[in-house]
Amino acid sequence: MPSIIWFPIFIFALLSSDTVFSSPLSSIPQPGTTSTERSISIYLDPGHGGTELGAIAHGVIESSLMLDFGKELKEAFENQTDFRIFMSRDIDQTKPLSQRVTEAHEQGADLYLSMHANSAQSLKAKGIEIFFQAPQKTSSEGEAVEQFIGDLKEFGRQQISYSLSKNLKQEIVTSERDLKTTPVRIKRAPFYVLSKTRIPSLLIEVGFLTNPRERQKLQQKKYREQIAEEIVTAVKKFVDTRHLQKDFSDKTSKRILN
Repeated sequence: MPSIIWFPIFIFALLSSDTVFSSPLSSIPQPGTTSTERSISIYLDPGHGGTELGAIAHGVIESSLMLDFGKELKEAFENQTDFRIFMSRDIDQTKPLSQRVTEAHEQGADLYLSMHANSAQSLKAKGIEIFFQAPQKTSSEGEAVEQFIGDLKEFGRQQISYSLSKNLKQEIVTSERDLKTTPVRIKRAPFYVLSKTRIPSLLIEVGFLTNPRERQKLQQKKYREQIAEEIVTAVKKFVDTRHLQKDFSDKTSKRILN
């Protein structure tokens, strides 16, 4: 019985305290500054690589396809003046997920984007899926409290990730290009690169290799470049409309719960 009472009291005390919760985001520029001052660092992570091939369908290999797409996305970002781009790999190589996350942090990235191609048993499965971090499962009261505190600390990062995913979905579904008929779903999942990064992060499944029509489109550079342009537009609009603010950075930590 005491333990049942303790948990809500603990939460009430926590919410009533002056504890500062922040997301350790790098310094994010404000509108009105120069291009140099507004530079956003993005870590692009083409999924798999080397011995980790990912999904394979009719000779199309996910790791190779995403390496091509990663380079195309990098070029699309670099055509803008506001972005500095790092890539987890620009050749076909095996790299542990932990190393990718560490690199993103060491390079001071503001945003982590992981790119993948999907697969399913059903050949009819199609569309783009955008993932952001899901809560971790808990098995005890102590873990639940720990997770609750962690969720508060992660609030800013997850809020930004979710808002950005909505922006990206909006750009795709309102596109005047071939993408406008592509279903787009926003989901949550405890993928390693989403759970272990300390910055806003998305994992984007750009289509299903097991769907014959989508597989054919994803092999076309023009179609992949359309997806890349929509991602760049979504991120740029997101930054320019002040969704990505310094309020969530270490330098300007603020209380999220008032």
